[in-house]
Amino acid sequence: MDVHPVIDSDKSSEKQCDLLGYVHNSLGIFSIHSPFRKRIIEFVSPSSYFDAFILAAIFLNSIIIACVDYRHIDDNYQPSADLSPRNNIIEKAEIVFTVIFAIECILKVIAYGLFRGKHTYLRDGWNVLDFVIVLVSILGSMPGVPNFSVLRSFRVLRPLRSVSK
Repeated sequence: MDVHPVIDSDKSSEKQCDLLGYVHNSLGIFSIHSPFRKRIIEFVSPSSYFDAFILAAIFLNSIIIACVDYRHIDDNYQPSADLSPRNNIIEKAEIVFTVIFAIECILKVIAYGLFRGKHTYLRDGWNVLDFVIVLVSILGSMPGVPNFSVLRSFRVLRPLRSVSK
């Protein structure tokens, strides 16, 4: 069993945090010594089941995107959930995937920090793509906000992330 330098140490030094790529305080709130943050780091580590779950969710989301029925569109040329039961199911599934990916984003920001540090969440190009997709998906689900379907189509790029691992 491997010993994780951050998870298994009681008081790791700030220098050790820098060597591991973790910021000392994530969002200025969560110290590297916090048991909560240590559990989050362990949970979202690349070798965890969480990472495998997220990759499976990305592939499943990609399959669902490919199943959209474009024979039934609304006045804005968007797939209509009212006219197609398949699109209605896909629309509901998109909400679930948005929640899953938003939780992934929040957990990784707590674990790695947002942007103030060398190895923080937004210093990785794939995480920037994920962050933008989650943000656009959340904004697009709000009433009265214009549809960002062009930007949301970047979701199909997410499976490429698994190729780079």
